[in-house]
Amino acid sequence: MAASTCARGTSSNGTHIRPTIFASWSPIGTIFQLDKSRFTGKPTHPHIPDLQSLRVLGAFGGISIGSRLLECAERVVAERGFHQITLAVGTQNPRARALYERLGYHAIGEPYDDEWHYTDARGEDCAACEVVIDMVKSL
Repeated sequence: MAASTCARGTSSNGTHIRPTIFASWSPIGTIFQLDKSRFTGKPTHPHIPDLQSLRVLGAFGGISIGSRLLECAERVVAERGFHQITLAVGTQNPRARALYERLGYHAIGEPYDDEWHYTDARGEDCAACEVVIDMVKSL
């Protein structure tokens, strides 16, 4: 049985919210959301909080883990008084886009190249680039 939590912490970029779902005390899914009070948002919509890095371990795909993570993050954003939330999805990821659309998100703007940096499981710094499109949901 999976349990969920809305964990909060502090990073060098300010406050963040990281809802996480666990199975047997191991994280199986997480989503990263920057705190709008310290993050200006994307240049195309700086007034809307943005979700980043929704991840669910492959073995746990298709059992509503992603939906639960999004619901938790949306609840936190709504509790802070915001009426919309955004995220970006890769144009080559139709499964994720279908999930977001099913949950009430719709595409805004045009696709663009997005680059981000992360630390992999070996602790190495990595960079990734993909074509994405922003999506928005009214809360």
